[in-house]
Amino acid sequence: MQRGGTVSRSFARRTSTTPQKNLFGLDIDAHMLEQRMRVGRDDVPYVISGSIAFLRTYALSTPGIFRQVVEREELNALRIRVESAYVDKRRLELGQLTSNAHAVAALLKAYLFELPRPLLSSELYPYFLTVRDGGVSNAQALTQIKGLLSRLPPAFLRSARAVFQLLNEVARSNPVMGAGELSKIFAPLLLRSRQFSSTGPDMIRAEGAVEMMISFAHEGGPLFAGDTTANTTRADVSMTGEKPLTERLSTLSVKEEPAAETQWYYIDQQQNYVGPVNTVGLKQLLAYRYVHSNTYVWAAHLSGWLRISTVPELCSDPQVAGSVAHANTDAGAATAPQAQAEPAAPAAPATPATAA
Repeated sequence: MQRGGTVSRSFARRTSTTPQKNLFGLDIDAHMLEQRMRVGRDDVPYVISGSIAFLRTYALSTPGIFRQVVEREELNALRIRVESAYVDKRRLELGQLTSNAHAVAALLKAYLFELPRPLLSSELYPYFLTVRDGGVSNAQALTQIKGLLSRLPPAFLRSARAVFQLLNEVARSNPVMGAGELSKIFAPLLLRSRQFSSTGPDMIRAEGAVEMMISFAHEGGPLFAGDTTANTTRADVSMTGEKPLTERLSTLSVKEEPAAETQWYYIDQQQNYVGPVNTVGLKQLLAYRYVHSNTYVWAAHLSGWLRISTVPELCSDPQVAGSVAHANTDAGAATAPQAQAEPAAPAAPATPATAA
């Protein structure tokens, strides 16, 4: 069988109407517990590890990989074979199930899309959007990204590392599918808001963050290693001849503050102390209603913990002020912080809790 060709006839005859529900659409943490008992591994989800092994072996330089559309019947048939292998406690050898590299690429995308919690966490979505705001250097952006990745649950972090390292290998090996092209495909699969569909400007930001992660995810590279300063100049150069990432981000018609930098902390609805986040990031949180007018915030220049509605510099932006008013109408007393004495300003605020 030629890799990258069509599915073999023997496989094409074994079709069914609807895939089973043993793997797809399940939360990663819950799936890892079952996977350990079923196949004795709990490092990376079954579909992710099997797909990456196949694609790394056969498809890194396949033209249009991840972009070519696969017939629904063929993808459903492959999903059923994968589910059957898992139920039978067999190692996933996709090379024995199909010869079509594009079907395996579609399988991986479908798995990521159907995760109830996206791989990079909905809670961290607004933070990832701001990693390149304010003209920060590549090293500074990478430091922010690494901090966000460190807040992912362990199984999510291992899975993200495996996916991004594969995409980095594709970008370096494939004459067509560079980091910029791959980011357009994978940003909606990996970075999703839990409340709103991403707007055009937000999607460009998401693509920018994902492109940077793809560019620096190589084995021993700065994204998953301790050094965030080595080899950081190439993130601004597209591997496919597109406009540089910084140029595309600079065209956004979104009102933003320059990178100043007050560091804010806030108390979330579970009464956790979260931060630091810069002013632009905090306004993003307001716009997406992760925080609201009753949320307590603290910064070094304030006299103590104050509600956002009493901090003029956070409510002066008309767009943010509108979001605060809307949040007040929607949230009401039900989402206000629990009645409590005014919190004490932290001497050395702790890092945010791990994102669920």
